Amino acid sequence: YDVHPYGLTCHRETLYLIGFAPQHNEIRHWKIARVEGAKLDVMPFQRPGEFKLEHHLADSFGVYKGQKPVMVAVRFSHEAARYVQESQWHSSQKIETLPDGGIVARFKLNSTIEIKSWILSFGINAEVLEPVAMRTEVAQELAQ
Repeated sequence: YDVHPYGLTCHRETLYLIGFAPQHNEIRHWKIARVEGAKLDVMPFQRPGEFKLEHHLADSFGVYKGQKPVMVAVRFSHEAARYVQESQWHSSQKIETLPDGGIVARFKLNSTIEIKSWILSFGINAEVLEPVAMRTEVAQELAQ
């Protein structure tokens, strides 16, 4: 199908194309490694002047784009705290140090898909505090 390319971004050493899909009337993301073929066509389009790739992805934890803002709070044990604090995982990141050496990390995102996987990678050293729905999902996955 047709794609109006708006830009490229690299996430976790993988290249993604961000563009408009006229058939779906929305901006979508494509992982370049999954593209089986492409044909350059002379099909003029106008990229919206207000579109900025960095703004489009600003509230994403990676490349997934959601619709509504969501506040995520995660408590990390003292074993995981140092690793989490060593990096800026997201521009909205706020860290609160706890008396036991653990931390609470807070993020303002528009999707929980990618951060959920990141949280699960910490196993029992991470506890979702909010949103409640994600807390339940993560607890169920850990139980399984």
